[in-house]
Amino acid sequence: MKDILTLGVIGGLLFFGFRLFSAKRLGDKSVVRTLRPRVHKLNANGLFIRMELEVDNPTAATVTVTKPVVYLYTKGQLLASTAPDSKVYTIEPMATTQLDSVEFRVSLLEAGRYLASLPGRIKELNEIRRREGSIELSALGIPLEYSYSIYVNDLRFESGRLQLV
Repeated sequence: MKDILTLGVIGGLLFFGFRLFSAKRLGDKSVVRTLRPRVHKLNANGLFIRMELEVDNPTAATVTVTKPVVYLYTKGQLLASTAPDSKVYTIEPMATTQLDSVEFRVSLLEAGRYLASLPGRIKELNEIRRREGSIELSALGIPLEYSYSIYVNDLRFESGRLQLV
């Protein structure tokens, strides 16, 4: 009985160790990229920034990840974040998976703190959005960074700040 218990403990430690190691490898080597960051909508309710996320799995093991919680910063200050979501994605070895879109709402007052000309440019920016479908973030002139937290094989990983615009 004692041998079975010892074998079970060793097996559990090996299993947990493998999951921790694969999550650490994915966290160190994976890339969560933002695709097409843009102003999706601009109205009295605020500035709506939307982007798609893509996750690489450069490891030789299949992993599961949750939809990341993404934080948006400008000049070191938190502007907005996405809501946590329990959606889980399976990423095959050596593959890339595109996740759902994420959207941030930044109040005009908050955005105006960093871009004083924004209230006067709403009409111009909305015209660009109607004509082109969206507004590139670079048109705003606000330096943006993002970070994310994600669960990889049920273990939490947090990124550093990455340049968005």
